[in-house]
Amino acid sequence: MDFVGKEVQSNKKGKEENREVAELEKKPIVNGDQLIKILSPVNCPVTKPEKEEEEECTTPKAEEFRIPQPLECPPAPKPKRRRGGDHSSLVAPTISFQTL
Repeated sequence: MDFVGKEVQSNKKGKEENREVAELEKKPIVNGDQLIKILSPVNCPVTKPEKEEEEECTTPKAEEFRIPQPLECPPAPKPKRRRGGDHSSLVAPTISFQTL
């Protein structure tokens, strides 16, 4: 029976909360200017972030990690080859004379 009594009490609390919510909904809407006047300033102490003792990730800069310098310059680029193929425009047409 004790359990049932608690259940009834929780229902009463729920109804009271519903009434409070309904009352809040009935209140007039406050515009932005009035809201600024209502709210009081909040003073929070500004704390500087403490420096962590852990090292941050960095790029390795030792000589062993560097890209080695090339020993020789690469050769100069070669000129492009011309495509060989259709030489028909270079060959003179053959003319034949037939006698009858």
